[in-house]
Amino acid sequence: MQSEHRQLARDLGGGDCDIEPLADFEEAPADATKTLLTSYPGSGKRFTWQVIRGLTNYEVADDWDFSGYLKHDPLTVKTSWPHKQGVWSWEDEMDQVILLIRNPRWALPSYHTMRYELDYSDSWLTTFHRLDFAYTSRPNINVWKAWRDEHFEEEVQAWADHVDFWMSGK
Repeated sequence: MQSEHRQLARDLGGGDCDIEPLADFEEAPADATKTLLTSYPGSGKRFTWQVIRGLTNYEVADDWDFSGYLKHDPLTVKTSWPHKQGVWSWEDEMDQVILLIRNPRWALPSYHTMRYELDYSDSWLTTFHRLDFAYTSRPNINVWKAWRDEHFEEEVQAWADHVDFWMSGK
């Protein structure tokens, strides 16, 4: 029989599930290999973050430290660096990188949805106050089209620059 703390999903009923582990998260061993999880925003880092937490039972930090775990020697840190929404906050503590790449056709609308939910915030404090709105709504199609038309070239270039930055090993 599988022990309860290693279950990867919990049925919440009504088609909903939770992939959080059933046991408390542990602190990673000091000698553990540290991993940076990076992608252009809107590419699935949060989902991947939750899977890593579920598989390892270790907490994952984020570059803006909204999780509060960045200074607690995390096993994994997620970031959008060098995108303007990312911050280099892990210093030289990471041993390896997972680069998550999502087709920009899907990543850009997903990124815009997050920007919309955070009221297009560009500061830590404003974003922090808007976190409860994340993953709660979508802009109407006209709001998306206006943002897309104004930012398309810039964001496609940012997507390409993100991939180039990590693939070049800088």
